[in-house]
Order: sequence, then C-alpha cells, then structure tokens
Amino acid sequence: MGDCIVLAAMAQRLSRSAWRSLVVSPDTVVRWHRQLVHRKWAAFGRRGRLGRLPVSPITRGLIVRLATDNPTWGYLRIKGEVRKLGNHLSGATVRRVLHHRRIPPAPRRNGIGWGDFLRAHSGAVLACDFFTVDTVLLRRLYVFFFIEISTRRVFFACCTAHPEGPGSHSRRATYLGI
Repeated sequence: MGDCIVLAAMAQRLSRSAWRSLVVSPDTVVRWHRQLVHRKWAAFGRRGRLGRLPVSPITRGLIVRLATDNPTWGYLRIKGEVRKLGNHLSGATVRRVLHHRRIPPAPRRNGIGWGDFLRAHSGAVLACDFFTVDTVLLRRLYVFFFIEISTRRVFFACCTAHPEGPGSHSRRATYLGI
C-alpha cells in the first residue's frame, strides 16, 4: 500500500518520457489512485448508521395525540412537551411524524380555511385589480377597478394614460359608472 502511494507521487512529478523507466505502467498508477480514493470514501459507509435513532411507536402516538388534542400547538411546542417526558426529538422529526399521518401544520388544524372564509364574507369583501389595455392607435391605457366578490359587480373603475404623471389623480382619469 505504501509503495503505491510513493509510486503515485513519483508519477505526478515525472515527465511522460520518464514514465517508461518505471516498472509499472501509467494505467496501473491510475488504477491504484482510483482504489485509494474508493477506499477512502467507502470507509464512511462502513461507520454505521448516521443520524438520529428511529422514533418509537409510543412516541409517534404521543406526538399525534398532542397535535390533535391541541390544534394551536406547532412543531416546536410539541417538541418541547415531548422533551419534558425524556424524548429528545427535533422539530423536523415532529413535522415528519405529523406529515406521515396527514396532520396539517398548526394554523391549518383549527378554524375555517381561507376558501370557507371568503365564501362566508364574500358580500362584504371587495377585490381590486390593475391592468393595461393597448388601444387601436397603440396608446396604452391603465385601468384600476374594484369588484364585489359575491355579485362580481364593478363598483369603481379608473382609466388613465399617465398613472404617474402630474395631476393624474384628478384631471386625466376617466371614471366609469358601471
């Protein structure tokens, strides 16, 4: 093994013409180098399992129960409560256990979702949008409008050719009464 290292070091310092004086061929030196690299990195695979130990089924059940009984608790809070009982877990482990059981993160475990909220309050919610229109004469108009979510009725619209110019807020805007 030591001879291989010495010969590999010598082969790097010698010119191509001097390689003929070596007892080994350049292919052998390259093969030895590949074997050295392989042995070095293969040693990492033989060290055993790296990382944390697997989570016991009892701890998994405890994590799931804490998450379902306390819907406002996040991963870090559950991790802290489990740690008080002597199990040292990371927040990522708690997240992985809950994700495996299809339990969503804390804000989504309780209350109504965003879609339900919009349907319930659609009569009181206005949306706004801003878009551009190119005319036949290749002028660009900027349109800003408000729309009621429940009826889709446009409440206010403003159209202007110069949204950032002087006086664009009052004189140049054309208000649509739709």
